[in-house]
Amino acid sequence: MKKRKKSSNKGKMIVLIVLSFIVILAIGGYFHFVYTISAVDKDNKTDIYIKVKQGETMSSLADELKKKDLIHQPLIFTYYAKYLQQTELKEGQYIVDKTMNAKKIIDKFVNGEQAKAPALTIPEGLNIPQTAEKISAYTNLKDADVMAQLNDKVFVKKMIEKYPNLITDNVLQEGIKYPLEGYLFPATYTFPVGDKPTVQQIAEEMIQKTDKVITPHLEEIKKTNLSVNQFLAFTSLLEKEATAHTDRSKIASVFYNRLEAKMPIQSDVTVLYALNKTGTTFVSYKDIKVDSPYNTYLIDHLPIGPISNSSELSINAALNPAKTDYYYFLADTETGDVYYAKTLKEHNRLAAKHVK
Repeated sequence: MKKRKKSSNKGKMIVLIVLSFIVILAIGGYFHFVYTISAVDKDNKTDIYIKVKQGETMSSLADELKKKDLIHQPLIFTYYAKYLQQTELKEGQYIVDKTMNAKKIIDKFVNGEQAKAPALTIPEGLNIPQTAEKISAYTNLKDADVMAQLNDKVFVKKMIEKYPNLITDNVLQEGIKYPLEGYLFPATYTFPVGDKPTVQQIAEEMIQKTDKVITPHLEEIKKTNLSVNQFLAFTSLLEKEATAHTDRSKIASVFYNRLEAKMPIQSDVTVLYALNKTGTTFVSYKDIKVDSPYNTYLIDHLPIGPISNSSELSINAALNPAKTDYYYFLADTETGDVYYAKTLKEHNRLAAKHVK
């Protein structure tokens, strides 16, 4: 009997050891599992871009995540996703970082929380230096570096070859301040998430947009007896002269009437452009005497090139001018209302009344 009792105690001891070992393994396994689904680095919030292709599996995604050091263990990550019943991936581009645990990462890819590319917005009426400032902020480059790339003759010639109906050698003639002035269309642009487009890639997107807007109107532009470059110069004047209360088609009619009569357009905005005084509206008698192919007080035709970009509103107004016999216009300095006149005498009377 004593032998059997000793043997029984020994058996119990073995069972206890085995059970203890199982418990230790379970606890160890649990903590290992918790570790493998935890964040790789709780302090590193650097954005990492991951692209999910159509039909991609959770297993292949896990391998990619491991390569980018975003998860600890691909196999456990995959089984964890199956356990959560979240294995259907949505195609697209995503941003994740190392502070995210496995659950957060899985949720992002399964729910389709795709990355949104930052947008570059170029407002209407900006000139090249102002546009360069916007691109500079977007690309984190210096303004001077952006300007150098926009004005690079090799790039400009490439654009002339690629968009012959839009850009011609006229943009490289002597006297032109910035070759691509007027050709960088005002709009909001987005680029693939994670990409870092160059200045020239961005500029070409804008040129493509201008080409897309202008090309359908080439025959109409011919009827105005203006080249595309002259037409964009014309629309840029409309853009800069416009106010919230402006009927652009009426201003277009004034410009066309003056051009037909061989009268100088006498637009202050061309003088300001020639003098690099963008941002001010004051023009002195000394200013209007500046010797520049942009100064429409001294020439009886359009400036040598555009002075800013142009909106579709200005383009449409130039293509569909009002039929008037006006040769003058001015804006009330307080209300912004625009007044038109047929004669200089009438114009001076309006100026005395509305320009303070």
